[in-house]
Amino acid sequence: MPPRAKPFLVAFALTAPLHHALAAGMFVPAIGTPALGSGGAYVASGIDPLAIWYNPANLSDLPEGRHLAIDVAFIHSPHTFKRATDTWLFELPNQEFSIDYPLAENEAGLFQVPAFFGAHGAGDWAFGLGAWGPYKGRFAYDEDGPTRYTIISDQSYTAWIGAALARRWGAFRFGGGAQLAPQGVNAEFKAMTLPHEAGDAYIVGRSANLSWTWNLGLTWVPAETWRLGLSYQSPTSIDGDIELAIDLPQFMNMAGISVDGDAGEYELELADIARCGLAHRVGESTWVEVAGVFENWSNTDTLIVTPDQIIVEGLDDTLGVTTLTYDYKDAYSIRFGVRHEADPGHLGWRFGGLYESSSVKTENFFVGQSPERYGVSGGFSYGLGRGWTVDLSGMHYFQPDVVVDETDNRPDYLGIGDLEPAPDTRGTYETSYTIVALGLRFGA
Repeated sequence: MPPRAKPFLVAFALTAPLHHALAAGMFVPAIGTPALGSGGAYVASGIDPLAIWYNPANLSDLPEGRHLAIDVAFIHSPHTFKRATDTWLFELPNQEFSIDYPLAENEAGLFQVPAFFGAHGAGDWAFGLGAWGPYKGRFAYDEDGPTRYTIISDQSYTAWIGAALARRWGAFRFGGGAQLAPQGVNAEFKAMTLPHEAGDAYIVGRSANLSWTWNLGLTWVPAETWRLGLSYQSPTSIDGDIELAIDLPQFMNMAGISVDGDAGEYELELADIARCGLAHRVGESTWVEVAGVFENWSNTDTLIVTPDQIIVEGLDDTLGVTTLTYDYKDAYSIRFGVRHEADPGHLGWRFGGLYESSSVKTENFFVGQSPERYGVSGGFSYGLGRGWTVDLSGMHYFQPDVVVDETDNRPDYLGIGDLEPAPDTRGTYETSYTIVALGLRFGA
């Protein structure tokens, strides 16, 4: 295959859709109204069906009988990208020429994420079931704008459907769970051809796969008013099929060049998570918790994509195995929350905050990813009586602007002299998240 054709096909058709859809930041906010409104500090004091996700050991402290939690979150992610101005200086006639690119704005709007949790307490034992997903936004940009070589649209998803079992034994609580994890990629973007004046290739990546994960939890209750919780969530390993639809620019089709086939396989492992929390109860119904979370994103080191006979007609070649190095770094967060439970006919309240580092190095940053962030949250609940409670919580993430002066998003092994068919991600990124969640709870 001539060097001008093969690099852009390999670089984009096999790596870009996954690179955005499964990027770090998928665990950005806390899940569930009480946790969201408490700054995500819910590891030790979260005696709620949500414990299936945060710390399954806490299920064993639920009162006997049935418990239900239903939440729906509304996520707004107004991300923008201002690509760095390109400037050239011509010695003759000694003139400067520059291109000032338009502002790229996320046009995806609000996105809704539901969650369902149920549990049954039976003395020292408890069992729970749930279905939930991360509070991660969606992204959509102008298909001819400055983000087109990294992302036009990302409607990808991850979810968990899980069960957990917990046992109370003296001052200790033990719990564990298993989850079926559906993941799907649905991303659109363009690829630059060489020469770039000839037009762009349009590419859509789609996949739908299943994997398994598990978690463990331990809580120590040395006194009625103190709790220490620890939990671990296993990494999510993805090994499945992907469909890559490649629409080449007209000039290549006119030259008799086309792509036959769209099937492939990919392998990737997402971060595992470790949590710890220390909680103290003040009075009968108020909990104060400090928690820490560690996300092992350095574990997500490489993406391997194996095409299944994707043939480039007219050039008599097939696309080979591609390996992309992510070079992510581990992320951590510190969380604080205060929560007053609502009695029947009374109002409950909660507030909290957090700091979370980014798992993406500045030189690797691009649209759709999450920088370091500071979160402020709060919420209310009202006891309806007969075991029912309604919840409202919200959190806003203040995320400092990211300025990328030099980028590592240009794979060296795909460069051709001074020509590199890779996206230019230099520029300024303004990002934020706002999440509002509504919930309904029942406790026996």
